[in-house]
Amino acid sequence: MRKIVIRFQRVVPKKIKDKTGTRDVALAEGIMSYYDGEAHSIKTAKVNSGGWGRGSLPPGKYIGRDYTRLSGKSYIDPDGYGWGIWLDPQFECTRTGLMIHFDGGIKGTLGCVGLTDKEENKEMGELLRKYFLDKSEIPVEIVYMPNSNPKGIEIIY
Repeated sequence: MRKIVIRFQRVVPKKIKDKTGTRDVALAEGIMSYYDGEAHSIKTAKVNSGGWGRGSLPPGKYIGRDYTRLSGKSYIDPDGYGWGIWLDPQFECTRTGLMIHFDGGIKGTLGCVGLTDKEENKEMGELLRKYFLDKSEIPVEIVYMPNSNPKGIEIIY
């Protein structure tokens, strides 16, 4: 069975100002790998998560579903190509509205996984579009590598 594994190698604090005041939120950076059923990586892409809202996506297992084409500056690459899949946490989590999509606009997401390279975005988008032609979901795992968060920035579930 194919799957997606996202490994965050670095978590940095990003200062944001909102109605609660100024605070640090987690901005995670890493690699998304799309695997075939034999544990061989078919495609990788640079990604980030967080930097806004409640910070980066919590670690754990998710189900990816409902591939869709997206529009809007926050979801499309500079050439206008946008796609996304919804992420359903398979653990106790207060976060909702989580997706994998291109990180358009200002760097960072509200907790979604954002692809950061336009060529990788197009290639990954096409691979997943083809996958979802006859599948309804894909396993997704989010992993924070050891020592990726040396400042101990809170990851909100």
